[in-house]
Amino acid sequence: MGALLLFAFSCFVFPVAVAQATTYYLGPDGSDAQSGLSTDEAWASFGQAWSYLQPGDTLILLDGVYAQSLAPDGLSGTPEAPITIRAQHDGMVTIDGQGVDIPVYLYRDYYTIEGIVARNGNHAVYFISGSHNTLRRVSGYDANPDDNSDVFAIFDSHNNLLEDCIAAGSGRKMVMIYRGGHNTIRRCFADWRSWEGRTWCDDWPWGDNLQVYNSDYNIIENS
Repeated sequence: MGALLLFAFSCFVFPVAVAQATTYYLGPDGSDAQSGLSTDEAWASFGQAWSYLQPGDTLILLDGVYAQSLAPDGLSGTPEAPITIRAQHDGMVTIDGQGVDIPVYLYRDYYTIEGIVARNGNHAVYFISGSHNTLRRVSGYDANPDDNSDVFAIFDSHNNLLEDCIAAGSGRKMVMIYRGGHNTIRRCFADWRSWEGRTWCDDWPWGDNLQVYNSDYNIIENS
């Protein structure tokens, strides 16, 4: 009986600490010298954000054009606490690769990305090689017109959700799943327009809207 009372007392006196999720802000006119904790104190660079973001945190992107790649190189999220990156207003944030970068390069796990526009990739526009990620209400335009390129490339990864998306413009494929499993493409509109393929030599040259290749157990819904 005494041991039970001691255990109950120790649990009462020493509760388990729970990490508090934090919301950060980043904007085209921000500064990395600021706190990142409000719209008026927004950071300027994704590199600054990656050094702070923890599982469960949210990064809000203020309206505008970002000439830098969104490529998390910090921690992954967790199943219980994904890391969220979202536009302050859907469709008002553009990540522009300017033909020299992949605008969105997601090689970590358990991220949620919402409401952004990305364009002008030097290869893909969105390259997803991490797993258990959700991209929702996003659009991508104009992958490399000459390379073996895709607007959305889900490559060697699994259990990703791409939902309510638009893929349009140039590139060999608009949406490609390669060596992936248990990924879902839901309510996505693809509008392939052009692909020149001048740096790609293959006897299988055509462009297309959607391709699932060397992959298993993927779902395409209403796309």
